[in-house]
Amino acid sequence: MNNTALFRRGVVLPLNDQAEENLRCNHIDKSAEVRYLPIQSEELFNDLCSQGLFHEINRRCGSFITDKESELVEAALIPSLLVSVDFILQKGIVEEENVSNFLKDLRYLTTQAYDLNRPLIFVL
Repeated sequence: MNNTALFRRGVVLPLNDQAEENLRCNHIDKSAEVRYLPIQSEELFNDLCSQGLFHEINRRCGSFITDKESELVEAALIPSLLVSVDFILQKGIVEEENVSNFLKDLRYLTTQAYDLNRPLIFVL
C-alpha cells in the first residue's frame, strides 16, 4: 500500500530502519512501526496553511510540502523543522485550539524525530 493510502493528511515518524525504507519507497503496510500525527480535517489543514506552517517549513528546510503530495524532511533538517514549528507557535496569532494543539503535537513528534535521528514524512 502506498503512503497516501495509509496516512492521508498527516505526519509520519518511522521508528526503525525498515519503516523508514518502506516510507522512502512509498510502500508501507499497517504493521510498520511508526508514529502518525493525523491532520483531522480539511478545516485544520486550511488553518495550518493560512498560519504559514508549510511555507515556513519549506523556507527553512528547502522542502516542497504542498497539498496532495508527500514530502520527506531528512533527519539532518529536523532542527530546522523544529525552528519552523516554534516560529509559528511563537508568532502568537494561533487562535484556534485545534491548530495550537496540532502544532504542539507536531513539535513533540519533531523532537522525537531528532532524538531518534529519523526523518519525518508529510503526507498531504
